[in-house]
Amino acid sequence: LGEETEFFWRLTSSGQKITYEPKAVVLHPVPPQRQTMKYFRAYYFEQGRTQSYLQGLPKKAVFYCGVPRYLFRQLITAFLKYMVTFDRRRRFYWQIEVCRAAGQIVEMRRLSAKRVAKPGA
Repeated sequence: LGEETEFFWRLTSSGQKITYEPKAVVLHPVPPQRQTMKYFRAYYFEQGRTQSYLQGLPKKAVFYCGVPRYLFRQLITAFLKYMVTFDRRRRFYWQIEVCRAAGQIVEMRRLSAKRVAKPGA
């Protein structure tokens, strides 16, 4: 997950330019198993992990248990909005935002543990 994002990040980091071609057509069939709510929850969790991995640990942040405090705030906010939203579509949006924030937290925790383990290795 996130291969193209990481690839574009490497290109731009090395000074390459990426352009948008509005007339480009890409045929990308989507199998039925990737059209389920379960799939989207897992996808957004992994997207959150990828986002944290690419960003890395923030330099200026307050950390709790190896996780930047702001991510807990994002998780709680998304969860509360999920709980009080009654419109099906908006509720699902907040549900996947919870999954994304959870993925970010998991990856930040992993990155923090890796950083702590590295000096003593």
